[in-house]
Amino acid sequence: MQKPPRKRQRRTPQISRLIDFTSSLLSDEIVLHVFSYLSANDLAQCAMVSTGWSRLANDELLWRPLFLDRFRHRSRLNSCNVHPWKTKYKISHNWRSGNCQIVHSERKQPMPPCQPCIQSIDSILCQSNSGSQIEIWSLKKNRILGYLQALSHQEVPVTCLKLIKTSQEDIYHLVAGYEHGGMAMWEIEIVKGGYNATEWVDYRPSARSADSVVSIAMAYPVVAICTAAMKISLFNVNQNTERKRLGLIYQLQSPVHWTPVELDLKLQKPSAGCIKDRWRLLVCFGMGIGTNAYSIGIQEIIVSLHTLISSRHCSALDQDTFFFTPNLTNTTQPPITAIAYDAPFLATAHANNTIRHYRVDITPDVFNLVFLQTLYGHTCMVTALTLDGPARRLVSADRTGLRIWDLACTKGVPMDRSGQLIKWHQGVDYLVRLDLEHDEDYPWQIDWLCSDATKIVALKRPLVPDAAMSLVVWSFGEN
Repeated sequence: MQKPPRKRQRRTPQISRLIDFTSSLLSDEIVLHVFSYLSANDLAQCAMVSTGWSRLANDELLWRPLFLDRFRHRSRLNSCNVHPWKTKYKISHNWRSGNCQIVHSERKQPMPPCQPCIQSIDSILCQSNSGSQIEIWSLKKNRILGYLQALSHQEVPVTCLKLIKTSQEDIYHLVAGYEHGGMAMWEIEIVKGGYNATEWVDYRPSARSADSVVSIAMAYPVVAICTAAMKISLFNVNQNTERKRLGLIYQLQSPVHWTPVELDLKLQKPSAGCIKDRWRLLVCFGMGIGTNAYSIGIQEIIVSLHTLISSRHCSALDQDTFFFTPNLTNTTQPPITAIAYDAPFLATAHANNTIRHYRVDITPDVFNLVFLQTLYGHTCMVTALTLDGPARRLVSADRTGLRIWDLACTKGVPMDRSGQLIKWHQGVDYLVRLDLEHDEDYPWQIDWLCSDATKIVALKRPLVPDAAMSLVVWSFGEN
Protein backbone atom coordinates (compact mmCIF):
# COMPACT_ATOMS: atom_id res chain seq x y z
CA MET A 1 0.00 0.00 0.00
CA GLN A 2 1.35 3.37 -1.10
CA LYS A 3 1.88 6.01 1.52
CA PRO A 4 0.03 9.28 1.08
CA PRO A 5 2.16 12.15 -0.18
CA ARG A 6 3.72 14.33 2.42
CA LYS A 7 2.07 17.63 2.98
CA ARG A 8 4.29 20.57 2.22
CA GLN A 9 4.75 22.70 5.26
CA ARG A 10 3.83 26.33 4.88
CA ARG A 11 6.72 28.62 5.46
CA THR A 12 6.13 31.95 7.07
CA PRO A 13 7.68 34.76 5.00
CA GLN A 14 10.56 36.53 6.70
CA ILE A 15 10.76 40.26 6.38
CA SER A 16 14.16 41.26 5.11
CA ARG A 17 15.91 43.84 7.25
CA LEU A 18 17.36 46.93 5.64
CA ILE A 19 20.95 47.33 6.68
CA ASP A 20 22.61 50.72 6.67
CA PHE A 21 26.08 49.85 5.47
CA THR A 22 27.36 53.35 6.25
CA SER A 23 26.94 52.87 9.99
CA SER A 24 28.47 49.37 10.23
CA LEU A 25 30.97 49.04 7.38
CA LEU A 26 32.15 52.53 6.46
CA SER A 27 33.38 55.42 8.51
CA ASP A 28 31.90 58.91 8.28
CA GLU A 29 35.00 60.15 6.47
CA ILE A 30 34.58 57.58 3.68
CA VAL A 31 30.84 58.28 3.32
CA LEU A 32 31.52 62.03 3.14
CA HIS A 33 34.10 61.41 0.43
CA VAL A 34 31.53 59.42 -1.59
CA PHE A 35 28.86 62.10 -1.01
CA SER A 36 31.27 64.79 -2.23
CA TYR A 37 30.72 63.55 -5.81
CA LEU A 38 26.95 64.12 -5.61
CA SER A 39 24.98 67.15 -6.77
CA ALA A 40 22.78 69.30 -4.57
CA ASN A 41 19.66 67.42 -5.70
CA ASP A 42 21.28 64.05 -4.93
CA LEU A 43 22.30 65.22 -1.45
CA ALA A 44 18.75 66.40 -0.78
CA GLN A 45 17.47 62.93 -1.72
CA CYS A 46 20.06 61.23 0.49
CA ALA A 47 19.04 63.38 3.43
CA MET A 48 15.57 61.79 3.33
CA VAL A 49 16.80 58.19 3.62
CA SER A 50 17.47 58.05 7.34
CA THR A 51 18.58 60.06 10.31
CA GLY A 52 22.19 58.99 9.84
CA TRP A 53 22.20 59.90 6.16
CA SER A 54 20.51 63.21 6.91
CA ARG A 55 23.30 64.09 9.33
CA LEU A 56 25.98 63.27 6.77
CA ALA A 57 24.22 64.82 3.74
CA ASN A 58 23.86 68.13 5.59
CA ASP A 59 27.53 68.35 6.50
CA GLU A 60 29.09 71.77 5.92
CA LEU A 61 32.05 70.24 4.06
CA LEU A 62 29.69 69.06 1.30
CA TRP A 63 27.66 72.24 0.79
CA ARG A 64 30.47 74.79 0.91
CA PRO A 65 32.08 73.74 -2.44
CA LEU A 66 28.62 73.42 -4.03
CA PHE A 67 27.78 76.99 -3.02
CA LEU A 68 31.13 78.45 -4.10
CA ASP A 69 31.02 76.63 -7.43
CA ARG A 70 27.56 77.88 -8.40
CA PHE A 71 27.32 81.19 -6.52
CA ARG A 72 30.93 82.29 -6.34
CA HIS A 73 30.11 85.98 -6.78
CA ARG A 74 27.55 86.06 -3.93
CA SER A 75 30.12 87.71 -1.69
CA ARG A 76 27.60 89.13 0.81
CA LEU A 77 26.22 85.68 1.66
CA ASN A 78 29.71 84.20 1.36
CA SER A 79 31.03 86.50 4.10
CA CYS A 80 28.02 85.93 6.36
CA ASN A 81 28.63 83.43 9.14
CA VAL A 82 25.04 83.44 10.40
CA HIS A 83 23.67 80.88 7.95
CA PRO A 84 25.12 77.40 7.33
CA TRP A 85 26.36 76.64 3.83
CA LYS A 86 23.30 74.61 2.90
CA THR A 87 21.04 77.50 3.88
CA LYS A 88 23.19 79.89 1.84
CA TYR A 89 22.89 77.55 -1.15
CA LYS A 90 19.13 77.28 -0.65
CA ILE A 91 18.63 81.05 -0.43
CA SER A 92 20.73 81.72 -3.54
CA HIS A 93 18.93 78.95 -5.44
CA ASN A 94 15.57 80.46 -4.48
CA TRP A 95 16.68 83.85 -5.82
CA ARG A 96 17.66 82.35 -9.17
CA SER A 97 14.54 80.19 -9.53
CA GLY A 98 12.02 82.69 -8.14
CA ASN A 99 10.98 80.27 -5.41
CA CYS A 100 9.57 82.51 -2.69
CA GLN A 101 6.71 83.11 -0.31
CA ILE A 102 4.61 86.25 -0.84
CA VAL A 103 2.99 88.08 2.04
CA HIS A 104 0.56 90.97 1.50
CA SER A 105 -0.05 93.48 4.25
CA GLU A 106 -2.67 96.12 3.59
CA ARG A 107 -2.27 99.52 5.23
CA LYS A 108 -5.55 101.12 6.25
CA GLN A 109 -4.28 104.68 5.92
CA PRO A 110 -4.88 106.33 2.53
CA MET A 111 -1.88 107.28 0.52
CA PRO A 112 -0.55 110.84 0.87
CA PRO A 113 -0.34 113.01 -2.27
CA CYS A 114 3.44 112.60 -2.36
CA GLN A 115 5.60 109.48 -2.19
CA PRO A 116 5.66 108.04 1.34
CA CYS A 117 8.80 107.76 3.47
CA ILE A 118 9.70 104.16 4.25
CA GLN A 119 12.82 102.19 5.26
CA SER A 120 13.36 98.51 6.11
CA ILE A 121 16.24 96.43 7.49
CA ASP A 122 15.94 92.79 8.57
CA SER A 123 12.43 92.44 10.04
CA ILE A 124 12.05 96.11 11.07
CA LEU A 125 10.19 98.65 8.94
CA CYS A 126 9.85 102.39 9.60
CA GLN A 127 7.19 104.34 7.76
CA SER A 128 5.68 107.82 7.71
CA ASN A 129 2.65 108.27 5.46
CA SER A 130 1.88 111.87 6.30
CA GLY A 131 2.51 114.29 9.11
CA SER A 132 5.33 114.05 11.63
CA GLN A 133 4.56 110.63 13.13
CA ILE A 134 6.70 107.59 12.28
CA GLU A 135 5.41 104.02 12.58
CA ILE A 136 7.70 101.17 13.71
CA TRP A 137 6.57 97.84 12.20
CA SER A 138 7.62 94.24 12.77
CA LEU A 139 7.54 92.35 9.47
CA LYS A 140 7.70 88.97 11.24
CA LYS A 141 4.63 89.69 13.36
CA ASN A 142 3.00 91.98 10.78
CA ARG A 143 1.98 94.54 13.39
CA ILE A 144 2.91 98.00 14.62
CA LEU A 145 5.36 98.06 17.53
CA GLY A 146 4.86 101.74 18.25
CA TYR A 147 5.24 105.33 17.07
CA LEU A 148 7.99 107.97 17.08
CA GLN A 149 7.66 111.74 16.95
CA ALA A 150 10.32 114.40 17.38
CA LEU A 151 9.59 116.82 20.20
CA SER A 152 10.28 120.00 18.21
CA HIS A 153 8.89 118.80 14.85
CA GLN A 154 5.38 117.80 15.90
CA GLU A 155 3.66 119.89 13.24
CA VAL A 156 6.22 119.45 10.44
CA PRO A 157 5.72 116.59 7.90
CA VAL A 158 8.45 113.99 7.47
CA THR A 159 9.84 113.96 3.91
CA CYS A 160 12.68 111.39 4.12
CA LEU A 161 13.84 108.49 6.33
CA LYS A 162 17.11 106.56 6.70
CA LEU A 163 17.43 103.40 8.82
CA ILE A 164 20.90 102.02 9.63
CA LYS A 165 21.79 98.79 11.44
CA THR A 166 24.64 99.18 13.95
CA SER A 167 27.33 96.67 14.82
CA GLN A 168 25.40 95.80 17.99
CA GLU A 169 22.65 93.21 17.67
CA ASP A 170 19.06 94.55 17.52
CA ILE A 171 20.17 98.20 17.70
CA TYR A 172 19.38 100.61 14.85
CA HIS A 173 19.81 104.31 14.07
CA LEU A 174 16.90 106.14 12.45
CA VAL A 175 17.26 109.60 10.87
CA ALA A 176 14.20 111.57 9.76
CA GLY A 177 14.29 114.60 7.44
CA TYR A 178 11.53 117.22 7.52
CA GLU A 179 9.78 119.64 5.22
CA HIS A 180 11.58 122.70 6.60
CA GLY A 181 15.07 121.16 6.13
CA GLY A 182 15.53 119.94 9.71
CA MET A 183 16.16 116.42 10.97
CA ALA A 184 15.88 114.18 14.02
CA MET A 185 17.76 111.04 15.03
CA TRP A 186 16.87 108.12 17.30
CA GLU A 187 18.60 105.02 18.61
CA ILE A 188 16.15 102.09 18.49
CA GLU A 189 16.68 98.85 20.41
CA ILE A 190 14.42 95.95 19.53
CA VAL A 191 13.43 93.98 22.63
CA LYS A 192 11.04 91.11 23.22
CA GLY A 193 7.53 92.30 22.51
CA GLY A 194 8.49 95.84 21.50
CA TYR A 195 11.30 98.40 21.29
CA ASN A 196 13.11 101.14 23.22
CA ALA A 197 13.82 104.44 21.46
CA THR A 198 16.02 107.33 22.55
CA GLU A 199 15.95 110.64 20.68
CA TRP A 200 19.54 111.73 20.17
CA VAL A 201 19.45 114.70 17.81
CA ASP A 202 16.87 117.37 17.06
CA TYR A 203 18.09 119.83 14.42
CA ARG A 204 16.13 122.82 13.13
CA PRO A 205 17.50 125.16 10.43
CA SER A 206 18.12 128.74 11.45
CA ALA A 207 15.75 130.09 8.78
CA ARG A 208 12.39 128.35 8.41
CA SER A 209 11.80 127.55 4.74
CA ALA A 210 10.15 125.03 2.45
CA ASP A 211 13.49 123.41 1.56
CA SER A 212 12.53 119.82 2.34
CA VAL A 213 15.02 117.00 2.86
CA VAL A 214 15.02 114.59 -0.12
CA SER A 215 17.91 112.22 0.69
CA ILE A 216 19.83 111.09 3.80
CA ALA A 217 23.01 109.06 4.35
CA MET A 218 24.69 108.07 7.60
CA ALA A 219 27.91 106.41 8.77
CA TYR A 220 27.89 107.13 12.49
CA PRO A 221 28.87 109.65 13.75
CA VAL A 222 28.66 111.50 10.39
CA VAL A 223 25.27 112.35 8.85
CA ALA A 224 24.66 113.86 5.40
CA ILE A 225 21.40 115.36 4.10
CA CYS A 226 20.40 116.80 0.72
CA THR A 227 17.49 119.22 0.37
CA ALA A 228 15.23 120.01 -2.56
CA ALA A 229 17.23 123.20 -3.20
CA MET A 230 20.34 121.02 -3.78
CA LYS A 231 22.03 122.01 -0.51
CA ILE A 232 24.19 119.21 0.93
CA SER A 233 25.07 119.42 4.63
CA LEU A 234 27.42 117.12 6.54
CA PHE A 235 27.16 116.95 10.33
CA ASN A 236 29.18 115.39 13.13
CA VAL A 237 27.19 113.85 15.99
CA ASN A 238 28.98 114.79 19.19
CA GLN A 239 29.35 111.60 21.23
CA ASN A 240 30.81 113.15 24.38
CA THR A 241 27.55 114.52 25.77
CA GLU A 242 24.48 112.69 27.04
CA ARG A 243 22.26 114.74 24.74
CA LYS A 244 23.89 114.32 21.34
CA ARG A 245 24.65 117.53 19.47
CA LEU A 246 25.29 118.24 15.82
CA GLY A 247 28.38 120.02 14.61
CA LEU A 248 28.37 121.28 11.03
CA ILE A 249 31.31 119.88 9.05
CA TYR A 250 30.65 121.46 5.66
CA GLN A 251 27.88 122.66 3.31
CA LEU A 252 27.75 122.66 -0.48
CA GLN A 253 25.19 124.40 -2.66
CA SER A 254 24.48 123.56 -6.31
CA PRO A 255 22.97 126.31 -8.49
CA VAL A 256 21.32 123.66 -10.69
CA HIS A 257 18.44 121.41 -9.66
CA TRP A 258 19.37 117.73 -10.16
CA THR A 259 16.89 114.87 -9.88
CA PRO A 260 16.78 112.16 -8.66
CA VAL A 261 19.46 112.25 -5.95
CA GLU A 262 20.98 109.32 -4.02
CA LEU A 263 23.48 109.69 -1.15
CA ASP A 264 25.95 107.03 0.02
CA LEU A 265 28.24 107.61 3.03
CA LYS A 266 30.98 105.21 4.15
CA LEU A 267 33.94 105.29 6.53
CA GLN A 268 37.11 104.96 4.50
CA LYS A 269 39.66 102.30 5.25
CA PRO A 270 42.76 103.81 6.89
CA SER A 271 45.60 104.44 4.46
CA ALA A 272 49.33 104.77 5.01
CA GLY A 273 50.19 108.13 6.55
CA CYS A 274 46.57 108.94 7.38
CA ILE A 275 45.94 109.30 11.10
CA LYS A 276 42.46 110.83 11.20
CA ASP A 277 39.32 108.96 10.18
CA ARG A 278 37.85 109.99 6.85
CA TRP A 279 34.38 109.57 5.39
CA ARG A 280 33.48 109.37 1.70
CA LEU A 281 30.14 110.81 0.58
CA LEU A 282 29.00 109.91 -2.94
CA VAL A 283 26.25 112.09 -4.40
CA CYS A 284 24.64 110.31 -7.39
CA PHE A 285 22.30 112.52 -9.39
CA GLY A 286 20.50 112.74 -12.71
CA MET A 287 21.55 115.53 -15.07
CA GLY A 288 19.40 117.23 -17.68
CA ILE A 289 21.60 117.92 -20.71
CA GLY A 290 20.31 120.12 -23.49
CA THR A 291 16.88 119.30 -24.92
CA ASN A 292 15.32 115.98 -23.87
CA ALA A 293 18.71 114.51 -22.97
CA TYR A 294 19.66 113.11 -19.58
CA SER A 295 22.80 111.62 -18.10
CA ILE A 296 24.18 110.66 -14.69
CA GLY A 297 26.85 112.28 -12.53
CA ILE A 298 28.63 111.52 -9.25
CA GLN A 299 30.26 113.92 -6.79
CA GLU A 300 32.78 112.50 -4.30
CA ILE A 301 33.24 114.43 -1.05
CA ILE A 302 35.90 113.40 1.49
CA VAL A 303 35.54 114.86 4.99
CA SER A 304 36.94 114.38 8.48
CA LEU A 305 34.98 115.05 11.65
CA HIS A 306 35.81 118.76 11.39
CA THR A 307 36.45 119.85 7.79
CA LEU A 308 36.33 119.15 4.07
CA ILE A 309 39.39 117.32 2.72
CA SER A 310 38.75 116.92 -1.02
CA SER A 311 36.07 116.79 -3.69
CA ARG A 312 35.95 115.53 -7.28
CA HIS A 313 33.34 114.78 -9.93
CA CYS A 314 32.72 112.37 -12.80
CA SER A 315 29.86 111.73 -15.21
CA ALA A 316 28.77 109.55 -18.12
CA LEU A 317 28.80 112.40 -20.62
CA ASP A 318 31.97 111.17 -22.33
CA GLN A 319 30.38 107.76 -22.98
CA ASP A 320 27.18 108.93 -24.70
CA THR A 321 26.74 111.05 -27.82
CA PHE A 322 24.10 113.66 -27.11
CA PHE A 323 24.89 116.28 -29.74
CA PHE A 324 26.20 116.65 -33.28
CA THR A 325 24.47 113.54 -34.63
CA PRO A 326 22.23 113.22 -37.70
CA ASN A 327 19.38 111.67 -35.72
CA LEU A 328 19.16 113.23 -32.27
CA THR A 329 16.20 111.14 -31.12
CA ASN A 330 18.22 107.92 -31.25
CA THR A 331 21.04 109.20 -29.07
CA THR A 332 19.27 111.14 -26.32
CA GLN A 333 18.53 109.38 -23.05
CA PRO A 334 14.97 109.73 -21.67
CA PRO A 335 14.30 111.13 -18.17
CA ILE A 336 15.63 109.19 -15.20
CA THR A 337 12.78 107.74 -13.12
CA ALA A 338 14.84 105.94 -10.42
CA ILE A 339 18.44 105.59 -9.29
CA ALA A 340 20.24 103.07 -7.04
CA TYR A 341 23.86 102.76 -5.91
CA ASP A 342 25.67 100.05 -3.97
CA ALA A 343 29.42 99.78 -4.50
CA PRO A 344 30.70 99.16 -7.04
CA PHE A 345 27.58 99.42 -9.23
CA LEU A 346 25.15 102.16 -10.17
CA ALA A 347 21.82 101.65 -11.95
CA THR A 348 19.44 104.18 -13.47
CA ALA A 349 15.90 103.57 -14.73
CA HIS A 350 14.54 105.56 -17.66
CA ALA A 351 11.11 106.48 -19.00
CA ASN A 352 11.60 104.26 -22.09
CA ASN A 353 11.37 101.06 -19.95
CA THR A 354 15.14 100.47 -19.91
CA ILE A 355 17.79 100.31 -17.17
CA ARG A 356 21.38 101.47 -17.59
CA HIS A 357 24.08 99.64 -15.61
CA TYR A 358 27.34 101.38 -14.61
CA ARG A 359 30.43 100.56 -12.59
CA VAL A 360 32.06 103.19 -10.36
CA ASP A 361 35.86 102.91 -10.22
CA ILE A 362 37.34 104.67 -7.18
CA THR A 363 41.04 104.78 -6.34
CA PRO A 364 43.25 107.60 -5.02
CA ASP A 365 44.14 108.48 -8.63
CA VAL A 366 41.03 107.32 -10.53
CA PHE A 367 37.39 108.34 -10.27
CA ASN A 368 35.43 107.07 -13.28
CA LEU A 369 31.89 106.10 -14.16
CA VAL A 370 32.00 103.21 -16.66
CA PHE A 371 28.90 102.24 -18.66
CA LEU A 372 28.48 98.45 -18.82
CA GLN A 373 25.15 97.59 -20.42
CA THR A 374 21.52 98.48 -21.08
CA LEU A 375 18.98 96.10 -19.58
CA TYR A 376 15.77 95.35 -21.49
CA GLY A 377 12.79 93.39 -20.20
CA HIS A 378 10.19 95.81 -18.84
CA THR A 379 7.05 96.56 -20.85
CA CYS A 380 6.23 99.80 -19.02
CA MET A 381 8.06 102.55 -17.13
CA VAL A 382 10.39 101.40 -14.35
CA THR A 383 9.37 103.17 -11.12
CA ALA A 384 11.74 101.75 -8.46
CA LEU A 385 15.17 100.09 -8.12
CA THR A 386 17.11 98.35 -5.36
CA LEU A 387 20.70 97.22 -5.80
CA ASP A 388 22.93 94.74 -3.95
CA GLY A 389 26.42 95.46 -5.24
CA PRO A 390 28.43 92.70 -3.50
CA ALA A 391 25.82 90.11 -4.52
CA ARG A 392 25.66 91.61 -8.04
CA ARG A 393 21.86 91.59 -7.94
CA LEU A 394 19.44 94.25 -9.15
CA VAL A 395 15.68 94.30 -8.53
CA SER A 396 13.48 96.61 -10.62
CA ALA A 397 9.75 97.27 -10.51
CA ASP A 398 7.00 98.57 -12.78
CA ARG A 399 3.23 98.42 -12.49
CA THR A 400 3.15 94.78 -13.64
CA GLY A 401 5.61 93.35 -11.09
CA LEU A 402 9.32 92.82 -10.45
CA ARG A 403 12.38 91.76 -12.42
CA ILE A 404 15.50 90.26 -10.79
CA TRP A 405 18.76 90.78 -12.71
CA ASP A 406 22.14 89.12 -12.23
CA LEU A 407 24.76 91.81 -12.83
CA ALA A 408 27.49 89.19 -13.11
CA CYS A 409 26.39 89.01 -16.76
CA THR A 410 28.11 91.99 -18.42
CA LYS A 411 27.28 92.77 -22.05
CA GLY A 412 25.75 89.33 -22.42
CA VAL A 413 28.88 87.49 -21.24
CA PRO A 414 28.53 86.06 -17.73
CA MET A 415 31.79 86.48 -15.81
CA ASP A 416 32.94 85.94 -12.26
CA ARG A 417 35.43 88.12 -10.36
CA SER A 418 38.47 86.53 -11.98
CA GLY A 419 37.02 86.98 -15.47
CA GLN A 420 36.11 83.32 -15.91
CA LEU A 421 32.86 82.24 -17.51
CA ILE A 422 30.15 81.05 -15.12
CA LYS A 423 27.17 78.81 -15.77
CA TRP A 424 24.21 80.73 -17.19
CA HIS A 425 20.87 79.85 -18.72
CA GLN A 426 20.04 81.31 -22.10
CA GLY A 427 16.85 82.99 -23.28
CA VAL A 428 16.08 86.14 -21.27
CA ASP A 429 17.88 89.25 -20.07
CA TYR A 430 16.47 89.19 -16.56
CA LEU A 431 16.86 86.21 -14.25
CA VAL A 432 13.42 86.02 -12.64
CA ARG A 433 10.10 87.71 -13.26
CA LEU A 434 7.70 88.08 -10.32
CA ASP A 435 4.21 89.19 -11.32
CA LEU A 436 1.48 90.41 -8.99
CA GLU A 437 -2.26 90.13 -9.34
CA HIS A 438 -3.63 93.19 -11.09
CA ASP A 439 -6.86 94.78 -9.94
CA GLU A 440 -8.59 96.50 -12.84
CA ASP A 441 -10.73 98.60 -10.48
CA TYR A 442 -7.71 99.90 -8.53
CA PRO A 443 -4.64 100.42 -10.75
CA TRP A 444 -1.38 100.70 -8.82
CA GLN A 445 2.36 101.04 -9.19
CA ILE A 446 5.39 100.22 -7.04
CA ASP A 447 7.01 103.41 -5.77
CA TRP A 448 9.56 101.95 -3.34
CA LEU A 449 11.75 98.84 -3.15
CA CYS A 450 14.14 97.41 -0.57
CA SER A 451 15.99 94.10 -0.52
CA ASP A 452 18.50 92.17 1.57
CA ALA A 453 19.99 88.66 1.40
CA THR A 454 16.67 86.87 2.03
CA LYS A 455 13.77 89.10 0.97
CA ILE A 456 12.31 91.92 -1.13
CA VAL A 457 9.96 94.52 0.36
CA ALA A 458 7.82 96.66 -1.95
CA LEU A 459 5.16 99.30 -1.44
CA LYS A 460 2.22 99.25 -3.85
CA ARG A 461 0.83 102.72 -4.39
CA PRO A 462 -2.77 102.95 -5.66
CA LEU A 463 -3.42 105.41 -8.48
CA VAL A 464 -6.92 106.29 -7.25
CA PRO A 465 -7.68 108.70 -4.39
CA ASP A 466 -8.62 107.47 -0.88
CA ALA A 467 -7.43 103.91 -1.59
CA ALA A 468 -5.33 101.94 0.88
CA MET A 469 -1.72 101.10 0.08
CA SER A 470 -0.29 97.60 0.34
CA LEU A 471 3.07 96.28 1.52
CA VAL A 472 4.32 93.13 -0.24
CA VAL A 473 7.17 90.92 1.02
CA TRP A 474 8.84 88.23 -1.10
CA SER A 475 10.75 85.87 1.21
CA PHE A 476 13.45 83.64 -0.34
CA GLY A 477 14.80 82.15 2.87
CA GLU A 478 11.92 80.09 4.28
CA ASN A 479 11.00 77.82 1.36
